[in-house]
Amino acid sequence: MNILRVKRKALELLDRVETDNSYLHLLLQKEADVSSGAPEEYPVLVQLVRGVLEHRGELDEALSPFLPRGLDSLPSPVRQLLRMGAYQILFLERVKKRDVVYEAVELTKGGAFKGFSKLVNAVLRKIEPTTANDTSSEGAMLNFPTWLIERWTNQFGRDEVKSFCEVSNRPLPLYLRVNTLQTDIDELRRELRKEGVVAVPAIFSSNSLRVERLPKEKRLTQLEAFRRGAFFVQDLSSTLVADIVSMDEPSKVCDVCAAPGGKASSIALSIRKSGGVVHAFDHTPRRTGLIEDAVARLGLTNVSIGVRDAAWVPDSERESYDAVLLDAPCSGFGTLGRKIDVRWSKSEDTIRELTEIQERLISSVANLVKPGGCLVYSTCTIERAENEDIIASFARSHADFEVENLSSAIPQELRTSAGFYRAWPHRHQMAGAFAAKLRKRPSV
Repeated sequence: MNILRVKRKALELLDRVETDNSYLHLLLQKEADVSSGAPEEYPVLVQLVRGVLEHRGELDEALSPFLPRGLDSLPSPVRQLLRMGAYQILFLERVKKRDVVYEAVELTKGGAFKGFSKLVNAVLRKIEPTTANDTSSEGAMLNFPTWLIERWTNQFGRDEVKSFCEVSNRPLPLYLRVNTLQTDIDELRRELRKEGVVAVPAIFSSNSLRVERLPKEKRLTQLEAFRRGAFFVQDLSSTLVADIVSMDEPSKVCDVCAAPGGKASSIALSIRKSGGVVHAFDHTPRRTGLIEDAVARLGLTNVSIGVRDAAWVPDSERESYDAVLLDAPCSGFGTLGRKIDVRWSKSEDTIRELTEIQERLISSVANLVKPGGCLVYSTCTIERAENEDIIASFARSHADFEVENLSSAIPQELRTSAGFYRAWPHRHQMAGAFAAKLRKRPSV
């Protein structure tokens, strides 16, 4: 393994996340597809990049005493190099400090910032394992922006936030949704086991498996069961949203922000026996292409796909759907265990901008719902401003809709006192998510 090559790539990805607001999971996915390095290099790359982002608060705190002018005074690549070196020294037991320092200096000398090599050498030599490495829930909170901790504490209380942060600094469980057109849970488990994958039935869903063990040398997309469309990857929180939409077996469903197609596929599987169809839309051909790929691989024939902005409702489709799903653009704070960079790329201004979009979209897509039909609003964030507050605002301005309690759709532990769906990573071992079901009053 060429460790300098791996670290050079890690620095590149970290720099893109910080300076370009690139999404880490997409960068890693692309790297996995195109990388020409040795097979053992990719897991090391993932560990380094994830480790730096997961522990960034602690790393910055450990480095700051040795940088009188602060980390922000340094070019981004140098910041990432110091963080990566500090991460290895503080959190990886098997590495030798002298090797970490040497490699960091070599990377500095070989780049555009060779003038910082002495600084990198001096700072990393001063980092000791006792400088940080607080593994408590209080320590986990250091790895989130202060404004977020304060905001969430005001909403949920400090104990809830501590537990949430601790779990959100670890990878989320991996779930598979079975394609019931082809197989069932038991048969899929047996097939996966032949390929070295151990999976167990998921709680809360009879159509999902939780992956317990995946061989390091294998990716899910390389499995024969995946290639033939026997399953698709879908977090349990998303499967439950699809179940909420499907529970009344609607004949005609509209998924207005459908890419990459997971919820639309899950709904289509649930309503196909009753003859139900799903109309899935998104706003660019690239995004609808993802839906097309998913539907084709799974062999679904009851999904139609089109390019359309969710804010636009054609006159011909007004009040024509039994169920409409608005999986709204959101801050994504419920998925931090999978998208660890999100915590650093959002701001309070971002949340305000998102709530304006969410309010506009829910008011628009409500026109698609026929009398007696339902509108399901969902997000993958824990933010009340993007969840309960959006529903409260919508209810005040749309007297023709009423909030429907989800008591018959999901278990009690996944429901709020107001009857909404809310999943927490630290309570339910899935991504954080929210959903509300709004019923349009029948015509008089």
